[in-house]
Amino acid sequence: MKARHELPVAVAQLAEAQAGVVSLEQIHLLGVSDGLRQRLLREGWWRSVARGVYHTARSRPTWNGLAWAGLLIGGDGARLGPQGSGFLHNLIDESPQPVDVLVPAGRSARVGGEWHFSRERPGARSARSVGTPPHLTVEDTVLDLSATTSEAELVALVTKVVQRRRRTTSRRLLEALDERSRYKHRRLLADILGDVTAGVESPLEMKFLHHVERPHGLPRGNR
Repeated sequence: MKARHELPVAVAQLAEAQAGVVSLEQIHLLGVSDGLRQRLLREGWWRSVARGVYHTARSRPTWNGLAWAGLLIGGDGARLGPQGSGFLHNLIDESPQPVDVLVPAGRSARVGGEWHFSRERPGARSARSVGTPPHLTVEDTVLDLSATTSEAELVALVTKVVQRRRRTTSRRLLEALDERSRYKHRRLLADILGDVTAGVESPLEMKFLHHVERPHGLPRGNR
């Protein structure tokens, strides 16, 4: 009998939930023996992604599969970093390579190649993770992505996430900003969010507001 037919149903369900990727610890808990695991690998039904992490198919994992693999390597409390979170929140068009993974401070995850691991300072962000694979809230994602951007890029990102994509609100972003002790563009972001609340939907409208409408005392435009 082929090894794949001996797998417990729960393993297939777990793999489906994790984009086809499972860990050695998980499959042991679900009753998969080392002998069966080795047969699955030997017969080509499974592929090793990293030490103790497997893709339950013959093909290469998708980006989501690699993201799950990174989280399984990172262990409990690991979650995707700003780039991966930005991709899942549709704020970044291209899937980031390597996959950025945040791990709790004090933990080591030194596997390279497909992943970039960073230790997460306690209290640097909200402890809440969202979605699958687990990633940062949209507010923390915006703050992280904008921490090193130019003013124009910051305007574009904030107007996109608040006005055009309706992924969050100015109030929630300000609340997340208040929770951070370190943030390069604090005053600038607060000003931009005030303008976005007033209806600005693009960098061009922001430029018109600051360089034409307000300096010349023009009536407030309909936005």
